[in-house]
Amino acid sequence: MKKSVYYRTLYRRDNPIKEFVASVLYDLCSIPRMILEVMIRRSFGKRYFSFTLAMIVLMVLIAIPAFIAYGPWNYYTPAFGEFILKNLSWYAFLLVYLISCLRRRREKTLAAGEFDFDFFTRASGDILPGFTRLRPFGRPATLREIETIIEPLFFAAIGLVLIALGQAIGILIVFCAVGYSISYLGAYWRGDDILMDIIDERIVNEGMFEIFVDGDEHSTHKGFRYRGPRPPDREFRKNLADDMSGDDDDDAAAAI
Repeated sequence: MKKSVYYRTLYRRDNPIKEFVASVLYDLCSIPRMILEVMIRRSFGKRYFSFTLAMIVLMVLIAIPAFIAYGPWNYYTPAFGEFILKNLSWYAFLLVYLISCLRRRREKTLAAGEFDFDFFTRASGDILPGFTRLRPFGRPATLREIETIIEPLFFAAIGLVLIALGQAIGILIVFCAVGYSISYLGAYWRGDDILMDIIDERIVNEGMFEIFVDGDEHSTHKGFRYRGPRPPDREFRKNLADDMSGDDDDDAAAAI
């Protein structure tokens, strides 16, 4: 597809604040998403799952209850046995998390310098068949609904039950479930934005000849309206329309 110079100059304006906020939210929420995702998905891509990051997160989560219980702000210091008993569900969850991380690591272990040319390195793993068989709206759930609603809702429900039972780990699970949803919402928002740019650029390319060359200032093509000077000579306008449509990707790649 041709890259439209006109479209990219006049319409393709990124909002740096919006992009920054979306990028930060996506990156931050990818960590709580990972905490839950390793438990319900398998076959991650080599560059999607970082075992080192997973272990750093594990160390932080191990330290949180101790930091709360033995911090200088507490007047009462529990015995070690009492501390473990009180936080048994927390550390049981972390044990499941650790086992899941070790399994995900074994699934795609490649030596340094080795590459798998038959697998997407950023693959987000296989979704549990139980989620794909759900029909919450009288039809099979879409991938978008599974990743942004159903999977996080599954964990949020577990977390809320644990909170009702007085287990602090429920708070962490609900927090991670919210981050899970936000992270995938951000990914789909980016995907939507890219696709809409491609659609708009195609419409501009299609309409440039019809509007700029043979139309007038009131002409439109699928909602697109040309804004700018219109030279009087039609042949000159035709040449300009080709220039404003830019070059094909393949032609540009071949020229490099």
